[in-house]
Amino acid sequence: MPATAERPAKPGEAILATLAKRRGCVEAPIGSNNGPCVREAQRFTYLRVPSPGEKGWEWCVAEWQRAVAVTFGHPYPERTASVYILDRHARRLGLTIPLAQARPGDAALFTGGTHITTFVTIDRKHDTFVGRGGNQTHRVMDTDYSLSRVATVISAARVADLLKWQPPPTRPRKLWEVVRGEDDRAHVVWVGGDRDRAIAILRRQLERGRRVVTVRRRRRP
Repeated sequence: MPATAERPAKPGEAILATLAKRRGCVEAPIGSNNGPCVREAQRFTYLRVPSPGEKGWEWCVAEWQRAVAVTFGHPYPERTASVYILDRHARRLGLTIPLAQARPGDAALFTGGTHITTFVTIDRKHDTFVGRGGNQTHRVMDTDYSLSRVATVISAARVADLLKWQPPPTRPRKLWEVVRGEDDRAHVVWVGGDRDRAIAILRRQLERGRRVVTVRRRRRP
């Protein structure tokens, strides 16, 4: 599988991919703001992580802090668990953008400092969006919201620039693969791309003494 399929090249896509792996993280017990996966997120803030069985604190910002650190390789510089403090800090650093410019992967901070989630899709015609984040019905999940609830948008691209994140390099597309069967004969399977270029490169390989029995086109599923 190409590297770009495993590690998205755009900051917003990368944040969403990190959060997607956390789907299924649920408070234990429900309503406790606690549980193994919840405490994992809470460790990415300044606050003391609650002990097992202890009543915890709201963790939507903690989940976003975890996503930033895991995705970009560095923690966000203000490791708060407060939406209000995060909002103020992001504005001071110039990380915010107008709601009209919001894109998937950007963070949506709600009016009154009540919640933070990450845009998955935005439906401006109906004034709604899908947000992915923690502490949404006591778990990490995708939830429908109204755009009117959003007070501030933090740009994923600007956060990535702040933390000096480098997108993964793209690998050149394979032109063929050498496959061996039970009889140990080598078969060259043309994967795709520029066929003439593949044949030219293959010819050079053969001139170097590499033996090939069969050349065939890969079957599409």
